[in-house]
Amino acid sequence: MVFATDEVSVDDGQPVELYRFRMRDTTTYWRYTSAAYDIDYDGNTYVATPGLSRSGVEETDDFLKTDLKLQMPSSHEFPTLFIYYIPDGTIDFTLFRGHGSSFIQYWDGVIKVVNPIEPDGYAGIICGPHTDSTQSPFLIRTYQRVCDVPLYSTPCGINKSSYAVSGLITAVSGLTVTSSVFGLKADDYFTGGYFDANGYKRKIKSHTGSVITLISQSPGIAVGNSGVAYPGCDHLRATCISKYNNILNYRGCDWIPDDEPFTQGPLDILPTQQYLV
Repeated sequence: MVFATDEVSVDDGQPVELYRFRMRDTTTYWRYTSAAYDIDYDGNTYVATPGLSRSGVEETDDFLKTDLKLQMPSSHEFPTLFIYYIPDGTIDFTLFRGHGSSFIQYWDGVIKVVNPIEPDGYAGIICGPHTDSTQSPFLIRTYQRVCDVPLYSTPCGINKSSYAVSGLITAVSGLTVTSSVFGLKADDYFTGGYFDANGYKRKIKSHTGSVITLISQSPGIAVGNSGVAYPGCDHLRATCISKYNNILNYRGCDWIPDDEPFTQGPLDILPTQQYLV
């Protein structure tokens, strides 16, 4: 086998790795390589990505040690997809390793966690085995006053395009973006939502008048460009009713009692006693 021979060869071995991400059940792919040049493989181009690296692959029976951690610059297009939200669905990851034109599938799994901004300027992507996408050993619903469903998700049911507000950017200063269309909505209408300009999404930290403040800078924002702002949600019942008319999909538990009788001592729940001296 050519790969096996080159893999152990001191002179002929020139390992190259290809990183393929795929949104499951779709035709959406992201393809990158840690090589210094683009590589064509199996009819597709893997784009050279400086700073792309991974942890070592370990063979073990302990499923907690089978994770593979990837790193790439935080400014790269792929980790920026996760700054605002986690894309719907499962993202599969396949690692190919080869020498010259001979490649094999070296590792296969799914994305588990993405930290798009780490202190060292890199994004951390943790991938695990496919069993991580099929097993759910813990409860995923939370008993709490506020709704635990992400806005615009399938359980939420809100169509984000119905609430999109488009306009021209008239000023940019640091993290603030100004557009006259923002002023057409009440303050904080866009707080917690996100702003999309030239394909770059950034979460909106605050909204006052015609100005919104983003959580991080975006290369897709410039004066004269157009952008789309989407409102946010504080996950309260009143907001769900007045802002989105979506109470049928609300999953908060507003009437949780302030005092928990099962955690109080017996004397705390007895009526007040009066004593005669």
